[in-house]
Amino acid sequence: MNGIKMPECFKGIKRTDFYEKKISPYELPPKSNLNIGALSAYLIKNNKTIEEISNKEVLQFII
Repeated sequence: MNGIKMPECFKGIKRTDFYEKKISPYELPPKSNLNIGALSAYLIKNNKTIEEISNKEVLQFII
């Protein structure tokens, strides 16, 4: 694991190597199955943190 702690709201969601693969400065970063930009915008718009949202809220951002 690369040190990224998975929040509770991601439990049960299929994980990609985004969480598992060791990050190398010589390779492209691993792909995530989440639209992280849209998720970030949602959190800012609703004034929430990642720990405060539910699993149902996260499901809308799966690619």
